[in-house]
Formats: sequence, C-alpha cells, structure tokens
Amino acid sequence: MLAITLGSATALAQTAERYPARPIRFIVPFPAGGATDIISRLIGERLGARLGQTVVMDNRPGATGNIGLDLLAKAPADGYTISLASSGVAISATLVPNLPFDPVRDFAHLTVAALVPNLYVIPGTLQVANLKEFVALVKQKPGGYNYASGGVGATNHVAVELFNLVASVKLVHIPYKGSVQAMSDVMSGQTHLMLIGPPAAEQHVRSGRLRALAIAYHRRIPSLPEVPTTAEAGVSGIEAANWYGTVAPTKTPAAIVNRLNREMVAALGSEEMKKQFAALGAETQPGTPAAFATFMRDEVGKWGKVVRAANIKPE
Repeated sequence: MLAITLGSATALAQTAERYPARPIRFIVPFPAGGATDIISRLIGERLGARLGQTVVMDNRPGATGNIGLDLLAKAPADGYTISLASSGVAISATLVPNLPFDPVRDFAHLTVAALVPNLYVIPGTLQVANLKEFVALVKQKPGGYNYASGGVGATNHVAVELFNLVASVKLVHIPYKGSVQAMSDVMSGQTHLMLIGPPAAEQHVRSGRLRALAIAYHRRIPSLPEVPTTAEAGVSGIEAANWYGTVAPTKTPAAIVNRLNREMVAALGSEEMKKQFAALGAETQPGTPAAFATFMRDEVGKWGKVVRAANIKPE
C-alpha cells in the first residue's frame, strides 16, 4: 500500500513537472464577442505565451453560462481543461433548480481575474439629484416605480432586489432580453433605474441622458470620479460588481493549480493586461486559489440570501 501511494505521488509530481505537454482547452461559457469571451481570450493568449503551449478557445454558450461550466466540472481533472466563471454562477447556485454542478465544491478555483463595478443610473429627466432623494421618491409611491435588467437572474436583477431589501423600497422588476434595450428604455424614461457597467453608460451620463446616482463598489472609479459610492450616497451594503475568475475541475492536482495560478497572476499583473482590462471597465484582481475559493463561497451565500428573501424564481 505504501509503495502504491509513493508511486502515485511520484507519477503526479512527474506529470506536474511536464505540464503542459499538450494544448489546453479553455471553455468559454458565453457566445463570442461578449465580455466573458473577450476576457477569456485575453487570459488565454497571455497564459499560452507564458506556458509555451497553445490555449484553444472553445465557446460553449447556453443557460447563462451553466452549460459550459457543467462541461468544465465534468472534464478530466488534469489541468488541460479550464474555464472562466462569472458572477452569474453564484446566483445560479440558488436560483436554478437542480443545477448539475456546485460552483464551490466542483471547481478548483485558480484566481479571481477581474471585477467590473456597476453604476446605479436613472433617466436624466427624473427630478432627483442623488440616491437618498431617489429612495425618498420611491417610498412615496410603493410599486409605482420600476427598474430594468438584462433578464431574470441577471446580476443587475438580483442586485437591485438587494437594493429593494436594504433600502426598504419596492421597485418593480422589468426584465429585458439584454441590457442594450433595457438601458435605452431607462434613457427614454419608460423605466426608472438600472444597474449597469460604466463603459456602457458613461457616454450617456456625460450627455445628460442618464444620471449616475452611485457606484455599487467600495471606492470611486477613475472614469467617473464625481460619482459617489453607494455607501457615500447613504445606502450601505448594496455593493454589486460583476466578477470573473478562472476555474478547473475540482480534483486538478495542487501542483498544476498552483502553476496555473502563478502564470495567470503574473499575466494579470502586467501593465499591458491592466490597460486591456481597463478598456473594458474592468480591474484585474489576481490572487490565490484559496482567496478565490473563499470569495466564491461568500458570493454564493450572499446572493442565495437575496434570491430566497426576494422569492426570485427562474423563467
């Protein structure tokens, strides 16, 4: 028994030393062209260069990312299949009945890659100057104001339900099939609030078609330094950034997990990558596998409480 154990350990060590000996498959759980795809390709390109091996991108969209992540969870745990998880999976963990994988248990968490802060925006014509005034306005007429989202279960749906709970208001949810039309209807005044990333909203904030009430983040952002954080604006506890992190199957050998983490952290820390991510409104946030595992567990717990408290049901 001891010999088998020692032999297995030696084989694993030799495998890790030779890693990677062939191309790595990077499952992208969303369609080409979106933020997840762009971030995945940026990471894959730089990772491949650092490892001296090809990283093959494999788009497997569907079910808000869950089809691709299920493929990842069931892939061989040898370091040759990785993927990019995003904030939506922490919501799906509670929202989606019988989700075929557990984002805490079934992944080896490599590193958080990026965070994209979100803005609370309202129509430029709505006569409130700040978040406190908006809350006061909504409280005058419960159910009389609404908010737009990119769809049931989207981060900007569940995050505004958190806002409803914390601020003790009742904004009615208006789901759209995507954020473009949703934001258009906010600008026209048909809907009254939306949570959205700064790159999509910034030009409209500058033009006055949208008013930015607060950034749902722990600090202000360089592109809109005049916009206060939600805590500064008077409503604490509603921070909601979109995040992205790299994952592998759960039993991937620790030596390979650590190698992938080391190369990704180095890539994400480069000035070139920081600039590329900044162009997407994202901040690189590399860290340890343990830190990402804790973060994932905390995110699943946080959004699970909101899904249950707000009684959110999948479509």
